[in-house]
Amino acid sequence: MILRHRTKHDLPDVIVLEILARLPVKSLLRFRCICKTWYSYVTNPSFISTHLLCYNQDGGYVIHMPRTTVHMVCLHNPHSQICTVAADRTLETISEFRIPFTFQSGYPHFVGSCNGILCITDFVTSKSKVVYLWNPSIRKFKRLPDTCLTQTQVPNVAHGFGYDSLNNDFKVVRISLYRFRTKGMPPLEVEVYSLSSDSWKRVELGISWRPNVVFSQFNFTLACPFVSGHLHWMIEMIEGGGQERRFTHMILSFDFNSEKFKELPLPDEGGMDELKPLSCFYWLTIFLL
Repeated sequence: MILRHRTKHDLPDVIVLEILARLPVKSLLRFRCICKTWYSYVTNPSFISTHLLCYNQDGGYVIHMPRTTVHMVCLHNPHSQICTVAADRTLETISEFRIPFTFQSGYPHFVGSCNGILCITDFVTSKSKVVYLWNPSIRKFKRLPDTCLTQTQVPNVAHGFGYDSLNNDFKVVRISLYRFRTKGMPPLEVEVYSLSSDSWKRVELGISWRPNVVFSQFNFTLACPFVSGHLHWMIEMIEGGGQERRFTHMILSFDFNSEKFKELPLPDEGGMDELKPLSCFYWLTIFLL
């Protein structure tokens, strides 16, 4: 093998890295094969973070994946396995990706996306123990290990996906629950998956429902947004009984850095009437890459 020695005409490594950080992912995938040095450049976690920062400043992309409905599953209607990528400002289609894995039900369900990585599980809740992380840009995916929860036969499972900026780690949170909760039901079980350790661990909810809550419901029709390192679910509740009975709402927030839950009350003037337009996410799933 002939080794090429550096000459005075070669660009400094710092300049090379600056150039590479501004190139599209498709080019970087090709450049991995040029030499071992460039391969080490583009696979270095520090370079990946720099490249992501550069592209976040230039704007992002929107990926559309058709939303599955219970009606489709009951009628066994075929589901498109194609994700469409479009520019976030013009919505002009750039490319299409076929989902490279399948689920037992045949219907994938989008959980969330963060820094170009998509989290997808099975639409049928009883089969949603299978979770995938997928990076369409580099065409790689990973199936997560099996759950460590004991309540595996509950009717509903809520998932969330986000990024732990403190530890530079991607995490998936899974809540095993009964969608409609009344007093006397088993407590919620929660686990968190860490990509860096490739394992699940149980975490405590750490909060108690208000003592006069007789009924609570996770709203699965609204989007579950990841904002500033926190994931949010909308909870609908019935408090009190008789003439004191009233409907209330709260936001359950999960901090990906501390792995702690907390309750966020809605503003006094803000009820579900103002939030109902968001239910369009039930029919159309659009998310950023």
